[in-house]
Amino acid sequence: MRQLDDEGHYTTFGDGAWKVKKGNLVVARGKKSESLYMIADEDIVVVTEAVNNSTLWHQRLGHMSEKGMKLMAAKGKLSSLKHVDVGVCENYIFGKQKKVSFSRAGKTPKVEKL
Repeated sequence: MRQLDDEGHYTTFGDGAWKVKKGNLVVARGKKSESLYMIADEDIVVVTEAVNNSTLWHQRLGHMSEKGMKLMAAKGKLSSLKHVDVGVCENYIFGKQKKVSFSRAGKTPKVEKL
């Protein structure tokens, strides 16, 4: 439920039924059966929306640089990718950071215990 809420879905329960909506689009619905809420239709299609197709390709290619992706797209190697705009990739930034150790200067071990 939290993930649906984070993605902008609206969930309602009432009158023995439940419904998940995003805007005016009904994503899923069902009815109450004894103490459980069941899915009404067996022919459910799960839909995900790709916000940015170039971000998906960036992840698929192991967080490749935007320049490299533009080169591959120009050669037609990335299917259905017309425009490359990766934006800010936190995983890429964290992977490039180096760990800095704290210095031990000025710290002498104590002879006595507290």
